[in-house]
This record gives sequence, structure tokens and C-alpha cells, in this order.
Amino acid sequence: MPKKVIIEDGVESVGDWSFSYLEKKQTITEVTIADSIEKIGDYAFLHCGSLKKISSNAKTIGDGAFTKCKSLHTIKMNSVETIGEFAFSECKNLRTIEMNSVETIGDFAFDSCENLKAIEMNTVEFVGQGAFGDCENLEYIELKNVKAIGEDAFINCDNLKTYSEEIKRSMKKSKEEIERLYQENVEERQRKIKKAEEQRKAKEDWESKERLRKIEEQIQERQRREAEEERQRNEKDEWEKREEARNYTEELMESIRNQPKAGGQGQYAAASEQPKDQHRFKSSKGETFCQFCGKGDWVRGSPCFGKRHGHNYVLLNGEITCNKCGRGDWGSDGPCS
Repeated sequence: MPKKVIIEDGVESVGDWSFSYLEKKQTITEVTIADSIEKIGDYAFLHCGSLKKISSNAKTIGDGAFTKCKSLHTIKMNSVETIGEFAFSECKNLRTIEMNSVETIGDFAFDSCENLKAIEMNTVEFVGQGAFGDCENLEYIELKNVKAIGEDAFINCDNLKTYSEEIKRSMKKSKEEIERLYQENVEERQRKIKKAEEQRKAKEDWESKERLRKIEEQIQERQRREAEEERQRNEKDEWEKREEARNYTEELMESIRNQPKAGGQGQYAAASEQPKDQHRFKSSKGETFCQFCGKGDWVRGSPCFGKRHGHNYVLLNGEITCNKCGRGDWGSDGPCS
């Protein structure tokens, strides 16, 4: 992960949880976001411990977007209009804020930003509950157009020197009341985080299962294709063997017929009269073949040389095979070994 991240034009939003929990990697120090982006999602940079500077013209900052970015010290967001709850809470080193268009600051948005000293947001109309609570070093705040300030918006801002009566009222609460309100908001935030995490996990599980399903389909399709190719190769090999045997037999028969006869007893006549060269056909599971040479009944009338070579053909696993040497009918013209 590079130290500086630039999100370029064409992207409309930074998704929820996009860069969250990178504290252990200690890598992202600066983020620049293109003008096309209108929203930074909820918890997008949560716990990015090395992030120091963020520049963006997004209009909306989601809940908890930069919570606990402990190294963040500069924010430049001059187009932002809405800041979500806890958006910059516990950014302990935050010092500089440039926000010239913000209208709404959510509950606890800048809570516990201990090093924040001055704020000038003259477009703000609403400041949420506890928005600047526990900003111990905050000295100056200017909110010219503010219409409403939530409870405890500036609680424990004891160093604040310039403020209105409305701000002054938001600085006073009992300790028990402060703790109760803060706890309620913390619990609500935890519920939101848990729900968002469950939704993200459910989406990841679904995507993982979908990927596995597609992989299994691809494997099954490849196996079907390979099986079909194997079947076609076997059929071709079998056809070639039969064709070779047929051609050989035809050539042999032609050679025998063309040999001269001596004393009325030619070789063909002698061969046809010898019982050992006669075919012995048998049928097994719909296949008809010679027991000695393994050839089909298309060789009837021609001599059989398989017996003299010691072959004995049977139907084995759907294939006509010599049960002695394992050859097919193409090997019947040679010795059985």
C-alpha cells in the first residue's frame, strides 16, 4: 500500500470500510480525493493510524469516517456540507480544519480532538450533540450562522475564550449526565459498526460461495469436455485399427488369389482346407467376432491366422481383446506373447 493515496476522477464515492483498520500496516499518510467524489462512506478510514493529511471536495462525510486517525493533523474539505456522527472523533493530533461550506456537524463529530485550538465555520447551521466535547485546548470558535447547537456540544472545552451564550450553555452539564449521554452514543455507534460489519461479512461470504460455484461449474464443464474428447479419440483409434485390419486382410486375400496353383493345389486352396485356418465366430453382448483373430463376420470366407499364433479373443470391458497377450484384433496376425 503506497504512503500517498490518490483517488482519481470517475469515482463517485469512497465505499464504507474501504481503508479501515490499516493502523498495523502504518502505510497511508496522505489521501487526495478527486472532485468527482461526493461522499466518503461510513468508517472509510477508521483506525488509519498513519494518516496525516486529507484533501477532498466531497459533500458528505459518513459516520466514523476518520475515527481514531491518531496522526491526522490537517483537513482541507472546502465543499463538504454534512459531517456524520463521530466522523473525526479521537483524532488526537488534529490541528487545522478548512471547511468553508459545512452546514451540519453530526453528534460527537470532533469529540476528543485534544489539540484542536481554533475553528471557523461560518456556514454551519446545526452543531450536533457533543460535537466538540473534550476538545481541551480549543480556544476560539466562530459560528456566525448557527441556528441550533446540541446538548454538550462543547462540554469540557474549558479553555474556550470566545463563544456565544448558546455555546456557553452547551458547556455545562453534570458529570453523570455527560457520561450517560456519551455512553448512549457510544453504544449506538457500536451497534452501527456491528451491523455494518455483519453486512460486509455476509456480502463477502456470498461472493466467496459464488466464486466457488463458478469454479466448480468450470471444472465440471472441463471434465465433460475432456471426457467427450477422449471418447472421440477412442472411437477414432478403434475405427483406424479396424480399417487397418480390413485393408490388411483384403491385401492378404488378393495376394493369395494371385499366387499360381501347383497340381491343382494352390496355397489358397491348401489354406482354406486346413481346419486350423478356419474362423470360429461367436457372439457376446451383441458383438460377433472370431475367437482366434478377433475380427468381425465381415472376414467370413477369408483364412484365419489367429489360431496358429495362439490367440484367444474375448469381450473384455466392452473391448474385443486377446486374453493372453492383451492385443486387439489388429495383433492377431502376429505371434501371441
